[in-house]
Amino acid sequence: VASSSRLEFMEKVAQPMLALEGDKLPVSVFSPEGFVPPGTTIIEKRAIAAQAPAWISENCTQCNICSFVCPHAAIRPSLAAPSELSDAPATFNTIDAKGPGMKGLKYRIQVSPYDCTGCDLCTHACPD
Repeated sequence: VASSSRLEFMEKVAQPMLALEGDKLPVSVFSPEGFVPPGTTIIEKRAIAAQAPAWISENCTQCNICSFVCPHAAIRPSLAAPSELSDAPATFNTIDAKGPGMKGLKYRIQVSPYDCTGCDLCTHACPD
């Protein structure tokens, strides 16, 4: 597929693959170099996990191993200045960031249940 249209790629390639009909696609619909247009992951929000992991902030050592092993990038560590969190809801839990140069920053692990497949790799890899 030429890089001309993300929509074209989604209609001709991604949607048939997500419908488990990828074996029916002709080779001609694929780019010879294996190019996938950027921004196509938006259609992969499948919410298929029976259960998603929960971040337990009081146990977290901020090693980020959970994020590293997640094959679907559903676990996202983030840093924020307190000023950036002024409008955050009360349930938006953060902890003080650890490490050199992190003074004054807040740390959080955000899990996307729409991207999580429930593979459980993160919970087995977590040392905490």
